[in-house]
Amino acid sequence: MPLDIPKHVLAVKPPMDLNPLAGINSPLHRKHRVYLQLVTVLEAFPEDYEERLTEMFPGAFSNLRLFALDPYDLALTKLGRNSQRDREDVLHLARVVPLDVATLRAATTRCGSTSGIRSAKT
Repeated sequence: MPLDIPKHVLAVKPPMDLNPLAGINSPLHRKHRVYLQLVTVLEAFPEDYEERLTEMFPGAFSNLRLFALDPYDLALTKLGRNSQRDREDVLHLARVVPLDVATLRAATTRCGSTSGIRSAKT
């Protein structure tokens, strides 16, 4: 069941540099120990990713709701960009979650990715 979240909350590109106001070492970060980081791979999100979002810390904040990508959707966005850091992140996810290769391969097929996911045996 999809979450009823306005998409602009998930995919907004600020018209200005938010780092001075809300980035690392900003007043927001120093006061509340939270900061914002611009993510530039929004167009790489798998189809229907909103349906698989998980709310983090439900009810902990009165004016803020935080959501995390499904681990497989996160892996697909990382594999789509395919930088060295992203590949290391996917390896970390594979160890920590752990990711199932068949499920990841099915997700790749579902979103039409050409990342070439192979199991260690192939």
